[in-house]
Amino acid sequence: MSRLRPLTLLALLLWPVGACALEASIEGSESLSAEDALADLVKVWECRFLDDRFDINYDRWPDRWQRTYDDEHPQYVRMEIREVDDPSVPGRCLTIEPDGASARATSPPIFVKPKFSYKLRMRVRVKGAVHGEARVRVAFHAHDKIRQLQHSPPLPTDGEWREIEIGDYQPRDPDVERMYVHLDYDAGEHGDLHAEVAIADMRLYRLPSIKIHTGSRYNVYTDPKDVKVTCSLSGILKQNPEIRFQLLDATNKSIGSGGQLELPGKIISESRTRASDIVDGFDTDKTSYEGEIDWLPPINEYGFYRVRVGMFNPETNQPIGDARSITIAVVRQDLEISEQGEFGWSLPHADRPLSFDVLQELLPRVGVKRVKLPVWFQPGDERRSERIVQFAEQLAARGIETVGVLEDPALWINSPLATGTPPPIEGLLSADPSYWTPLIDHVITRLSLRIRWWQLGRDGDTSFVGYDRLIPRLTAIRNQMFRFGQDIRMGIGWRWDHAQAWDEPLGWDFEQMAGREHLDATGLNQALTTVPPSPVQRWVLVAPPEVPLELPTGINPNDTGNPLVREAFVVRHQRRVRDFVKQILVAKMHGTDGIFIADPFSGSADAHSGQTGVMNQDGTPGELLLPWRTCARLLGGADYIGTIQLPNKSQNWLFRRPDGKVVMVLWNLSAPVEDANAAPIEEVLYLGENVHTIDVWGSTEEPEMRGERQVIKVGRMPRFVFGLNESIARWRMATRFESGSVPSVFGVEHQNAALLTNTFRQGIGGRVKVFVPARGEADEALSEVQSAEWEIGLNNEQLTLKAGEEIRAPVSIRLQDAQYGDQLVRLDFSLLADREYRFSVWRQVHVGLEAVKLEVQTRLGHDGRLIVEQQMSQESGQPSDFTCYLYVPGTDKRRKRAQVFRLGPDVDKKHYTYLNPKGLIGLEMRLKIEEVDGRRELIHRFKVDPKPYESAILDDEEAPLRGDSA
Repeated sequence: MSRLRPLTLLALLLWPVGACALEASIEGSESLSAEDALADLVKVWECRFLDDRFDINYDRWPDRWQRTYDDEHPQYVRMEIREVDDPSVPGRCLTIEPDGASARATSPPIFVKPKFSYKLRMRVRVKGAVHGEARVRVAFHAHDKIRQLQHSPPLPTDGEWREIEIGDYQPRDPDVERMYVHLDYDAGEHGDLHAEVAIADMRLYRLPSIKIHTGSRYNVYTDPKDVKVTCSLSGILKQNPEIRFQLLDATNKSIGSGGQLELPGKIISESRTRASDIVDGFDTDKTSYEGEIDWLPPINEYGFYRVRVGMFNPETNQPIGDARSITIAVVRQDLEISEQGEFGWSLPHADRPLSFDVLQELLPRVGVKRVKLPVWFQPGDERRSERIVQFAEQLAARGIETVGVLEDPALWINSPLATGTPPPIEGLLSADPSYWTPLIDHVITRLSLRIRWWQLGRDGDTSFVGYDRLIPRLTAIRNQMFRFGQDIRMGIGWRWDHAQAWDEPLGWDFEQMAGREHLDATGLNQALTTVPPSPVQRWVLVAPPEVPLELPTGINPNDTGNPLVREAFVVRHQRRVRDFVKQILVAKMHGTDGIFIADPFSGSADAHSGQTGVMNQDGTPGELLLPWRTCARLLGGADYIGTIQLPNKSQNWLFRRPDGKVVMVLWNLSAPVEDANAAPIEEVLYLGENVHTIDVWGSTEEPEMRGERQVIKVGRMPRFVFGLNESIARWRMATRFESGSVPSVFGVEHQNAALLTNTFRQGIGGRVKVFVPARGEADEALSEVQSAEWEIGLNNEQLTLKAGEEIRAPVSIRLQDAQYGDQLVRLDFSLLADREYRFSVWRQVHVGLEAVKLEVQTRLGHDGRLIVEQQMSQESGQPSDFTCYLYVPGTDKRRKRAQVFRLGPDVDKKHYTYLNPKGLIGLEMRLKIEEVDGRRELIHRFKVDPKPYESAILDDEEAPLRGDSA
């Protein structure tokens, strides 16, 4: 492999300095003009349908082109070479008039080599196509068999000549020797009588290809030092180009230092011996080079990474071809793992894109405990059946259960290489058993001794919903299908909106729940909350969320130097991870028996594509693989036990694992949008003796101790706290006040009570102190400064409780000018159980007028005035009158006064205006509201903080899950 070339002065001047410049230099290859790009292309074939090359016999049909004849492509379809009516289109065109049918025209074979990539450019015009659609397809062949098929999107149907481009595509099979271009018109269900499709000026170019790969078959590593990236180039016109490597994080941000290496190229010879019958595709004599080079990316931590590779001309510093990206995941091997697990992958394409040998190595590494696998194979195909059996056995040896998916085999019987969606399974099994048993008996006989779980139909196939006499019919199907007495668990697909509580024994053991569309976390929570209980297991599907890249209008998403673009990438990544983890948390909170990803291989290595997944379509790790793995390993088999109130109000959910250890998942949306993994908010409290935190990538950290309390750092990304003391966690969840509110009546003693439960497994003794910290302290939740607005205390601070005992501890409260709204109250416990424990519990108590609601907002008017808007309403009780006073303490501003008459359920609005707001912004105002002819008072303090503009790309407030508050 090549070594690093010493940089000349010119190279130093041309080479961008810093990660951002490196990123910009590589990404510059994506914005080349068509003229610049052509400099790197070599034309290897063209077709302009002229007489001297493509219609020598003047029969108006291009020589050596073929057309398809069958029931869908009839002979009456008119195809011929015609003159072009647009002078800007060179040559003539091939025109198709389908007359309501479908049509296909195929080019002669064109010689290609797997060492090059290929790009097809052509002119097309489609008009009159209302029901049908036209596409261009490129097919790569080896040994007269198709090995790879690429196709364009549907062609525009506006009747105008358009230039289209397909590619670049590189043959994946090393034996590929030729390609064909197909022009397809699919008539659709109704067909078009007056459609016309024309193609002209076809050009095929070869271009440099860049292949990036690592030493791993799926790019998942346990040691960062093992990661080596190999770049293989082929078809380059410069013998020694510069290769620039760039390491990116999950938000597409450059990290570490890049690499610049010179690749010593060797000449590619174009031997024709393997394709002697091909006469097209040889009209180039440009010398091309190939080579290979290695790079060790500077990865030091667990996480998800992209490696981006660009090729540059060392003389002009211009990019050559498009940059390429691959993804890499580095996982912590010794991450805590649960032996139980309901986490699984559904593999609708079986051993594509990864083979069974690779999957049996990958799946245990990423926390998968169940695998759904389509298992049908052709009768007599012993090789395929043996591979499925071996795969199931290999997974079982690693503690992974295989779920056999039985699909209607009609699709593969007609075409063994078909890749479409099979018909609904109900259509097959509703027929007489004499029809379907011969189609699947060989599968059941061969596999049922190895596979215990079976699902009828693919994920999303809910065709049994509404089936007449469902229970006896499915019981009969089960008895017929598994008639040899194996211990079989059979399941079916079911719809959320048809879930029901069955009142008789069922013929199936699990229901794979699905909807018409994928449910996000909120929808999944709603579905699981409303469905009635079922006597069989319920499995759910989770999927990578669709989160757009939200940018203000006119901002270029490729402008990575723009701070708005950077922030948008960070926000999208954080939301993707958080929303995906939230789906898993919802499923766990509701106790579902199976959590499956319907299609793990759905992502893309290109961060700009918008596609995300647990894995990518090429079999490399996706953006969400590590969040999935961390959840699966830490929460497998765990039971949801509740949530606690944290000092800084981070959302959290607690789970008890089968080994008895308690895990808390938490994040905080009030944290600022910074780097993806930033955790700027501190939750300081005692959680247990052996606590450590794990980020979503699997990295472990021992929390800092502040006295007897741990410091848990929290941000917008999920974080896991492992090893909580279960008794203390449950004590915090059980502790509450009898009343969560205190009337806003000053100088009068109010009675309340603390309700306490001993959650330890033995009797305890100790004491408790109720404390209201003063507002405005640096860390109010932990402050030892008592609020002057409150007098609060327990009648008896001593505690003696037996295991499981509940008590009511009376609390006396007297308010002195206390502020309206929620007030943080802390209960400090000192308990003696198996040893001494000191910990705090936080609760919110609302100070206010009974049934009265108050909201205050500040804003700047168009003329610069400061407007304070007060909104009041009273939900119940007799209408009341109030006098309102607004003060600006510490200034010479006179108080403002307003009167509220007969306040009822309708909102009463009052406005206080300051013509000159200079000096008021950031100050604290005090609003005092007194009940006329009553004792109730309300005091509300607020900062003057008008916000005329808010960032358009920050998260909206997210819908809370069940258990978001204590």
